[in-house]
This record gives sequence, C-alpha cells and structure tokens, in this order.
Amino acid sequence: MISIIICTKDREEDLKRCIESINTQTYRGKKEIIIVDGGNLDRKSLQNRNSVKVVKQTSRGLVKARKLGLEKSHGDIIFFFDDDVILENDYIENIMKNFDDDKIGGQTGYIVNRPRGLKQALKTLLLTPFFLDSFKNGTLIGSGKASDIKTDRKMYVAWLSGCNMSYRRGILNKIGFDDFFDTVWQGEDVDLSYRAGRKSFLLFEPSAKLIHTESGKNRIKGGKWMYNLVCSINYMFKKHIEKTLSNKIKRAMAFAGLLTISVFYAPINPRISKAYLEGFSRAMKFSG
Repeated sequence: MISIIICTKDREEDLKRCIESINTQTYRGKKEIIIVDGGNLDRKSLQNRNSVKVVKQTSRGLVKARKLGLEKSHGDIIFFFDDDVILENDYIENIMKNFDDDKIGGQTGYIVNRPRGLKQALKTLLLTPFFLDSFKNGTLIGSGKASDIKTDRKMYVAWLSGCNMSYRRGILNKIGFDDFFDTVWQGEDVDLSYRAGRKSFLLFEPSAKLIHTESGKNRIKGGKWMYNLVCSINYMFKKHIEKTLSNKIKRAMAFAGLLTISVFYAPINPRISKAYLEGFSRAMKFSG
C-alpha cells in the first residue's frame, strides 16, 4: 500500500484539483490519501471522496504537518505532495516502478512548467558565480544552497523537491524530521532528502510529470522570503557542509549574491528592494 500525504492550509480549490489528479492515476495498487489540514477546510466534502482522510493540525509548521501525516499513514511508500500540484495520470505508476529496486530510497518527478532552455541557462549563469546555483543538477553546493534540477534525464540526485517527493517508510523512520524548519520555512525538503540520500539512493524520474502551480495564497514573499532563504542557507551550511576555507568563501559569496539581488531591485521596485534588504538584515542577525 502507498500513502499520499498532502499538507494544506486554506487552498481548497487547489487541493481539489490535486486530489482529482491523484484519483485519475493509472496506478491500481492500494492507496490512501491523508490531508493534513492546517486551516479551515470543508472536511465533510473532502472525506466523502474515495480513500481521503482529513486530519486536523493544531500546531503550526510544515514539519509538524508532515510528522502528523506520517503518523496517521499505513503505507510502505510515502508520497508527499504540495496542495497546488497537478499530476499527469501516470505519475505514481512511473515512480512505483523504480521502487522495485531496493537501493532506491526516495524519488522526485519532473515539474513541466519550470523554466527550461535559454531562460533557465541564463538564470543559472547569473547565479553560479555566487554559488546560489550550479550547472550540476540536484546537488548541495558548498555554500549550503541546493542547485536546481534542470535536466530531463533520469539520474541520481542529492535532494528531492518538497512539492513532489516519495520515500520508503523505513528511511523516514530512521532519519526523522528537523524541527528547525518549523521556524524557518525554506529548505526543509532539501535537509530531509539530503539526509535520506546518506542512507540510500535518491532518483529524479523525468517520466513522472506534474505541474506545480505555485499558488499565491499563503506563500511567503518579499522580506519574509529573503529572511527564510538566508537562514536556510546558513543552517544547511552549518549542518551539512565541511567547514573548509573554500566553502566558507562560497557561503560568503552566496550572501553577497542575495544582497546584490536586493539592491538590484531598488530602481525597478523600491518596495521589494526594501523588503529584501530588511529580510536579509534580520536573517543575518538571527543566524549570528
């Protein structure tokens, strides 16, 4: 049996589209869908759908939500989806084929609406000198920042995207979750999967396709986005990266890059620039 866990807060229409895409999957094995509700969903309308169980989350935080969903689940394979994803109908089937290989501990799929081609290459080219991205796919850079998966080739990676990631239950039971990411809301997926990758192999499966709509509702932006990003990079550096002089320079360059981005926005959007700078400043004080 597989367990599908969706953590959500007041995105009912997004959630319904997500569940509909799960219910039309070609995968015919036994499954359960667990909705961890951190908001005010119409629980009755959702629970009337096939195999959907709604669990009320009483304490704030994505880590707490994932823990609660895992606790209430029964499957050997655990899928975590954001409530604003829409799966192609063979997503789960294509992921499950790979779990026949015992050495695979976790997987992520191909987000079809992410920028590709020239646009992605230009972004990577601009961010790489600051160690905020890399032309190597799905790695953890020496700065503490994860590099995007930019390929359509099946490959092993160092981390999985939190909007669509799946694990063997045994792996999650071994590594647990880090409560730090209930205070900083970025990087939780990278930390969890990076630690899982030390116990098994992680796979990017490009035939498992989905759309991530990135709903604007209840999404951190502006200064909060910058604050959480800086805190996350610093924490990941302290927790996972070897403290060589080279890596310390990479972290400093990453912070310089984020500061540059904040200043760059000043003539374009002074309000955004001010919010980024304030968020950056707060994060540096928090990170010590």
